[in-house]
Amino acid sequence: MTAKTASSGPGQRARLALNILTGFIIILACLFAGRLAAACLPFVFPGNIIGLFILFLLLLLKVIPVARIMDAGTLMMFGMPLFYIPAATGIMDYLNELWSSLPAIIIAVLSGVALIILGTGGIFQWLAEGPHDRARRKTAYRRARNIKMLARLRKLSPEAASSHPAEPEGARNERF
Repeated sequence: MTAKTASSGPGQRARLALNILTGFIIILACLFAGRLAAACLPFVFPGNIIGLFILFLLLLLKVIPVARIMDAGTLMMFGMPLFYIPAATGIMDYLNELWSSLPAIIIAVLSGVALIILGTGGIFQWLAEGPHDRARRKTAYRRARNIKMLARLRKLSPEAASSHPAEPEGARNERF
């Protein structure tokens, strides 16, 4: 909804209103389709998330042009802050409880952030690593584990460590 379309004549305003109405109908249809799909699932899953995914797929596959729902989405975004004001004022009723559980909240937030960082980093490393690099890392891990095991054997009994034959130098280089 730009200033140009808002200041246009009655024909343009009617077209804009029709465009907003069709955008709302499309968004609501996706929402209801998501809720229907969620009701058919054997497990609990939010229908509005499925509806958003359906809308995303329809936009991605260009079944629905973005311009068709752009005005309705813009209008919804203008009203979005109004939905957060009651939640923010509702928190004010529970400030004492919030302050008493602040250490638990801080621990939960920090541990959640740490888990997200570790999980995202691990997934990124796994995706960025090629099959050859993965094989090299596994080989290096096995070698380190064998070296630790031999060191433990040497500490326990010197004769047990000497009973294992030493690897030839060329065999060690071939594996790594």
